[in-house]
Amino acid sequence: MKLKWLPWVLCLAMVFAVAGCSITQPVESPIKGVGTDAKTATATHYGSGQHLGLGYAYLNDGKYRPALLEFDLALADAEAQGDPSQGTPMLSACATATATEANTLGDPSLKAEIHSASGYALYLLHRLTPEQADNADQNLMDFAKPRLTCALELAKQAKNLQLEGRIRAYLGLVYARLSQDHALEAADADQDGRQNDQRKDLDLKKENRQQALAEFQKSRDIASASGNLALGYAAQLHLARLENDPSKRLSMIKQVNSNLGGVKDEASRVNLMLNIMDQLDNMRKEGQLSGRTEDISRFEFEMADNAIALAGKAGMLRALSQSEGFLAGCYEREHKLEAAIQQTELAIGHSVESKASDLTMVWQSNLGRLLALNGQEDDAMMAYRRAMFYVDEIRNDIPMVYADGK
Repeated sequence: MKLKWLPWVLCLAMVFAVAGCSITQPVESPIKGVGTDAKTATATHYGSGQHLGLGYAYLNDGKYRPALLEFDLALADAEAQGDPSQGTPMLSACATATATEANTLGDPSLKAEIHSASGYALYLLHRLTPEQADNADQNLMDFAKPRLTCALELAKQAKNLQLEGRIRAYLGLVYARLSQDHALEAADADQDGRQNDQRKDLDLKKENRQQALAEFQKSRDIASASGNLALGYAAQLHLARLENDPSKRLSMIKQVNSNLGGVKDEASRVNLMLNIMDQLDNMRKEGQLSGRTEDISRFEFEMADNAIALAGKAGMLRALSQSEGFLAGCYEREHKLEAAIQQTELAIGHSVESKASDLTMVWQSNLGRLLALNGQEDDAMMAYRRAMFYVDEIRNDIPMVYADGK
């Protein structure tokens, strides 16, 4: 067998290992009516509401750095405006999104929303750069946590329970990630024989995990009290990620899936499905689904088919691409290469249509691997080349850290 495509495989493997790409986590803007239109606006001084909307639009596209910039501009505008009457019209969308009746810049819900969005964007960026990113000495979570903590206090001042519930979920994600990071650091310390550092990291791992559990539980309680099913089920799925028992974790996931019909908003339902598929994918990688092959396979196919149908109906092209990519993985595990290739090509088409370059990069790489397994070496090499093109497309949005630290 000729291996002329191998250099492309090795190059892409290095890129994905460094970038730590995750492709099944949805990002949904809480601002209804702001998103697609906001993306067409130029980056000028046009008010907190517009900057906030544009930032969420960037988040939806997986462009975390531009999103952070817009959130910073939104906060600067909110703090700089001295005359509430001048800013009121530009903040109507934000006021609606945060469920507040206030129509002045003095309402803490606005700044809570901005700080919350900024902290969540930092969390998402950290998921792509799990090692040191913008600062050689600090984890990005060290920046995300204080922003979300500030957002939580402002939401409490505004007595905005819906916003508080969402912020607590974001904080839970940050604490869960910090727990995971300290677990990795503890393992490194153990290998290096640094006993004191290992004990310290293990204590921090446990402490952050407990804080994550507490925040997710509070978010779920708030959602239950306010009748917000989507937020409640999202919190339940977050709690499932922290469950150490694979059987119990799977049971929690299936319980949420069986109740999804109660979530009337189609976009929220699709995002919950994406969360479930991501968890199933992670559980497979962690070896937690062994011994349940037939049952899990049937569940995965069912999830993928339902998500594809609903995402297509709702016109959510990015989510449609994510679901098709997941289904391709299901076919590959069944050794149905032709079906896997077909689904991957569909996923690529919809990722291109939705301008989701990060997804296109991953799907093109997967396509190259599948084509190579199918003996189509020339086509595989072309797929890898296209994947490398999309690496350049997303380079500014997903920072990559090389071995020399640059």
